[in-house]
Amino acid sequence: MNPPTRREIRRIDKRLGRLYGEPHRARRDPVAQLVGTMLSQATTDTQTDRSFRELRRRFPTWEQVRDAPVRQIADAIRSSGLSLQKAPRIKAALQQITAARGRIDLRFLKSLPPDEARAWLMDIG
Repeated sequence: MNPPTRREIRRIDKRLGRLYGEPHRARRDPVAQLVGTMLSQATTDTQTDRSFRELRRRFPTWEQVRDAPVRQIADAIRSSGLSLQKAPRIKAALQQITAARGRIDLRFLKSLPPDEARAWLMDIG
């Protein structure tokens, strides 16, 4: 079986939108999207959003998250579950981005071919 064409995907997306309504897709900066994805493991969107908001409330910048003790990060993201596993991974990812790029910024990924961007992200933590 061949994969669906772009035309077929658009048609299906349009039908799903009529049936279920248009999804709300919040635009986040790439680092926020990465951290949100890490928080979303084995939890609901509601819990993920709650944890993300609390993390940003306690640590307004990604540098503050990167430099915070793991325990404080875990406390902030507790509502997403598995906080003791997620906190060190988030911290390590932010440290790795800083080491590779000199700052916490992933906007450069937009200029890479999708396969290269994906590979770069897959190498994190």
